[in-house]
Amino acid sequence: MKPFLILLHNYDLLKTTTLTDIKQRYAGSIFGIFWLFLYPLVMMAIYLVVYVVIFKVRPLGMTLQEYVLHIFSGLVPFLFISEVLAGGTTSISANKELLKSTSFPIEIIPIKVVITSFINFFVGLFFVILASVIMFPENIYLLLLPFLFLIQLWFLIGINWFTSVLSLIFRDLQNIIPLFVMVLMVSSPIAYVVDMVPEEIQFLVYANPFSYFIVMYQDVIAHRSMPSLIMLAGTTGISLFIYIAGFKFFNKVKEIVSNYA
Repeated sequence: MKPFLILLHNYDLLKTTTLTDIKQRYAGSIFGIFWLFLYPLVMMAIYLVVYVVIFKVRPLGMTLQEYVLHIFSGLVPFLFISEVLAGGTTSISANKELLKSTSFPIEIIPIKVVITSFINFFVGLFFVILASVIMFPENIYLLLLPFLFLIQLWFLIGINWFTSVLSLIFRDLQNIIPLFVMVLMVSSPIAYVVDMVPEEIQFLVYANPFSYFIVMYQDVIAHRSMPSLIMLAGTTGISLFIYIAGFKFFNKVKEIVSNYA
């Protein structure tokens, strides 16, 4: 139960440090906290222009409204994932002064990155959900979103526990992650569906663990359908495994982390 109790025991600390990080991120900027709204809106507008206006892409069987929601409901979760991967990898090395502290639980540093990014993600997804509700008010599958949030948080926190420690030992990891994110972006079915990919390279989509989250968000929000039960159960099990394994891995190498500080 330790991996789950750490969130409860450090709730106040996580809340305080997360709010502080958000204030510092936007302090001194002209738009300030409004960047939380501007960034996802700009990214969604870029995708809309490129795929709908310029390339005029539209999968068979989708209306224009459904395709736009398909793109947006996949793009926003991916932006969340990419931000977490980038921030989580350097989260420990950027807070080396806390590694020697006996009063501060260093396990929550990678968690803080996920929660801070989740706030940005939630703001962007709010607009997508609002559009879905306006166009398709009968969509009851939106009730599954809190569960999708939960398993995605488990998965990303677990990944962060791994990468934040490993990046102190293998410095090249900090340079590899941006390249990895680019590969993930291409192999994530954000503006396309898997059936549009040639069979000989479809394995790239299936090998991308984050593509399953994106597909489930698209099923629930854009296609108003229940995600595959096999996909949902499999993703839940893998997310729990990564979360618990990441916590155990992080704690086993605490001494190594301190030595590399």
